[in-house]
Amino acid sequence: MIFQKQIFIISTILFFGVHVIADSASQILLKKGSTQPSSSVGLQSGRYQVKTSSAPAVTEGDEDPVPMPESLKKKKNKKPKKAPASEAAPVAARPEPAKAIEIKESQTEKDTKDEASFSDQMKSLIDGDRSQIEAYKEQVHSDDVRLNRVEIEVTPGVMYNASRASMSYRNYQQFAPTLGFGAELWLTPLFGIRGKVTNTMGSDVSSNASTTNRVPAKNEWSDLALDFRKYFGLSRKSNSLTFGLHYSNYQFLVPSDELTRIRTRSSGFGVHLVGRLPTAPSYTWVFGGFVQPRLTHVEASTGLNLQSGTGQESSKIGISLGGEFKMSRQHQIIWELGTQFERNQFNGSSNIVDTETGVVAQSVSVTNSWSFFSLGYRWGR
Repeated sequence: MIFQKQIFIISTILFFGVHVIADSASQILLKKGSTQPSSSVGLQSGRYQVKTSSAPAVTEGDEDPVPMPESLKKKKNKKPKKAPASEAAPVAARPEPAKAIEIKESQTEKDTKDEASFSDQMKSLIDGDRSQIEAYKEQVHSDDVRLNRVEIEVTPGVMYNASRASMSYRNYQQFAPTLGFGAELWLTPLFGIRGKVTNTMGSDVSSNASTTNRVPAKNEWSDLALDFRKYFGLSRKSNSLTFGLHYSNYQFLVPSDELTRIRTRSSGFGVHLVGRLPTAPSYTWVFGGFVQPRLTHVEASTGLNLQSGTGQESSKIGISLGGEFKMSRQHQIIWELGTQFERNQFNGSSNIVDTETGVVAQSVSVTNSWSFFSLGYRWGR
């Protein structure tokens, strides 16, 4: 009886031991995240129930998941803010036709204002009110030559002169150095008065074609002009035209007792035009010309009393090309290459016999030409 009780107690202990071991095994399997096994001896007998877990599956070799901090969760869930419309990148706008029209209209108004400025300045000059003049000066650069009131220039150079005529007394040629002095007073930036004098130095001509004797001869040019300027803009690189009316006087002088040459003088009014094309604020190309359609030509007696005809018609033209190197509006280096032609056509016959031909010349024609080159300095203030 005692033996049977012992067996019953041992069996009861074994039963509860197996039950505890089975429960521990199922807990370990569930902890590793495995699903319910499809075939398991002793666990599908209906006697035990396998507990299911809601934890996510973990693949083999992965470590236990670590809970994510709350700060990281907020950052992860936080969506980037959209940039406000004011901070958005600017989008290049396409040019509109209306804007182009406005630019054209404003340019037209500017040109019209510039064209009208000359009459405004002249009116201010006559009225004694310089407000229009000063307003124009304020619009140009401080180093623009338009701000100069006075300009003085010295122009040394050389000259070649050839006189061709149908009478030997008017035939000669000469080469000589020249020296010129000029000044211009700008009453307004667009209107000025100019004067210039140029003389040859140490020049002479042959007494006649048959001898080698030389006769001292001097050439003198003097000019007085009214200059009007037109600028096509307000910048220092704006093109411009200078035009106006001038009076010039030329004299060919030999000693008063000379027996083979006479003195001559040509004078008259003309019109001139000079264009300026700046390629940079420091350099400007200059080109121009003049026309004197009618001159008064006079033959003055020396030891030789010569009259080439009873009347004459004379005219003169000239062209030039040069440049201006501007160190500043006060200091400039200027150069010029030019040529001039004068024609004198006499009527009737001369009053003396030509010593070379032995006859009295009829309808004497004289063509006088000059070629110049000068390199000088201009000072402005």
